[in-house]
Amino acid sequence: MNEKNNGINSTVWCGEVVEPLAFSHEITKKDTNEVVEKFYRFSLKTKVITNKGKELDDSILPIIVSEKHLNGLEKELEVGDVVFIRGSWRAYTINEENSRKVEQVGFVNHIVHSELKEGKYLNRFDFQGYLVDKLYIPVRDEETGKPLRDPETKKFVPLLDEEGNKQWTVRLNREKKVVNDYTIAINTNNRSFYIPSVSYFGLAKRVAEDFPLGSEVKGSGYVRSRSYDDGFGNTQTVYEAVVVALELVPQTEETEVVNGAETQE
Repeated sequence: MNEKNNGINSTVWCGEVVEPLAFSHEITKKDTNEVVEKFYRFSLKTKVITNKGKELDDSILPIIVSEKHLNGLEKELEVGDVVFIRGSWRAYTINEENSRKVEQVGFVNHIVHSELKEGKYLNRFDFQGYLVDKLYIPVRDEETGKPLRDPETKKFVPLLDEEGNKQWTVRLNREKKVVNDYTIAINTNNRSFYIPSVSYFGLAKRVAEDFPLGSEVKGSGYVRSRSYDDGFGNTQTVYEAVVVALELVPQTEETEVVNGAETQE
């Protein structure tokens, strides 16, 4: 049986609360229905700014915090407050009647009121996990040229090489930047989180050429929100990890690399 190592999922944020607290969900005991813990949701505005003062990103991220952590604050959390957070970035697959969607949130492990000294926001994501999917060349319709989707999985049908393997690639975005979209699986004791990720330029090409599917990797970057037009006049918002550093984790004889693409539920 393949063994997967538990990974690293660590985030640090400092930003401004831009939407008020709202009840999210609660955990209850199965036998008595007694409420064990309540959780609340709010939105955090954060930025990524270089040492030279250039703004790389300006995002609003959904955050989940427990009532216990809220009770530990020096005052109630309100819109306009600046907070410092340590936590993790999580992705949950939600099954609906005719579709599956991924919900992503920041989960709070530590939160305190803070201030933006010299306007310095924080947005950092460090991780260790498995590369379970990456960009590949799809089969295209001969008449329209559009990529074909599998009717069951809704994923693009891969164009296979002579040996029956997917052909890994990169793409150009609207700004003509080289991009690679991929998924990192971060394992915990209870479950795995499949984090949509993206890299640019040279790292995008390295992911396509030098990182085998299923390999264990570690890296760093930040989490962002991104809006786009879905083609039907609707604006959609997606969240993704922008990875700026990525490397393979050396494997020992006791550690077997797992092809997470085959184990993903």
